[in-house]
Amino acid sequence: MGTRGQIAFKVHCLLPVLLLWGLIGSCAPTLSSLTPPENYKGPITDHPTHQGGDYWVYERDNRTRVKVGTATLTNLRFPLWIGKTWSYQGGARLLGQPQESKAFRIPTQIDCEVTGFGQITVTAGTFGAFECRCLCTVLSPHYNPYCGESTIWYASEVKSIVRIKTQSTDTSMQLAEYKVSPTIPRTQVTQEKLAQGETKPIAQTGVKAEKPEWKVGYEWRYAWKRPGGSGTFTRVLIREDKFENVPAYVVRVGKNEHFYVKENLGELATLSGGKIASKRSAPYQPVSWPLEVGKEWRNSYTRENIEEKSSETFDYRWSVSSVEELKVPAGIFEAFKIEGYNFYTGNLMAECWYSPKVKWFVKERIYQKKGVLERELINFKAD
Repeated sequence: MGTRGQIAFKVHCLLPVLLLWGLIGSCAPTLSSLTPPENYKGPITDHPTHQGGDYWVYERDNRTRVKVGTATLTNLRFPLWIGKTWSYQGGARLLGQPQESKAFRIPTQIDCEVTGFGQITVTAGTFGAFECRCLCTVLSPHYNPYCGESTIWYASEVKSIVRIKTQSTDTSMQLAEYKVSPTIPRTQVTQEKLAQGETKPIAQTGVKAEKPEWKVGYEWRYAWKRPGGSGTFTRVLIREDKFENVPAYVVRVGKNEHFYVKENLGELATLSGGKIASKRSAPYQPVSWPLEVGKEWRNSYTRENIEEKSSETFDYRWSVSSVEELKVPAGIFEAFKIEGYNFYTGNLMAECWYSPKVKWFVKERIYQKKGVLERELINFKAD
């Protein structure tokens, strides 16, 4: 076998680790469509919501086991339906390199398709599951283009993958045990909220929200609550400025000043007492203009805490899920609902409702370890 064939075989054997467990980073995908065709009558499933305490135990074909605290669904693109296709890019390592190796990764593209839905039996039980088949292609001209195939079965009932089939016993596995929190169907949630007068879905086709132009003097006052406390705070746009040569709006909250990039209204840095308290390598961006239902974007950055001399990296997948009529203390508003998920675990991290009339959020829910932080608009000044 020549050099090209040997390398292709090596990549081929190791690719399933890339595909199935996200141990090698992948880029944002190119989606064929965010919704199924109008005439589609088959099964469909949304991105699952995971909670603390959920876990999944997988048994590999080589008889070893692995326990996962939060489901790793990085390379699946929700919602799933039969016939959906998507692609993403990643990197494969050569045979013999350990998983934690920082050696050069061979660039690859993975093309996936949902090929069917049916019953599958694994150690943990029998489930209705979507079958997804993925094919890897090496993008470098120095290697054989073929680098492996895999099949993944995803079951909504367990909020995760139930079976993985590759050409390696090290990476082929099936669900052996699991524990997940109960899920309230989306339709039931909607009906409950309507009964409470909280939200009302409205027409979505063609509705967009362009980036607003903020002005000095704008104000937004909010009520907040979380387990163990509640209160109010006011955001006031006090001036236009620059942070490290990036044009920004400066919003004062109490004694702190927050810098929002003028180009996209993403938060970049915070000053406290005139000194930099924290800054990000890229803006925190829960909005991406224009907003419209079905839009998705990835938001990755490292937040540096100057005072504590520490840093933390964040990676979100944001999506606009709906347009709703929302009631808060400030009144009733039409708002775009934006959902933020941890890109790697799939956990729901935040929900934000953006109102074009208010030119910012009328409501937010932030899911934290100590409980949910909720903010609602009390009043505002934004012409």
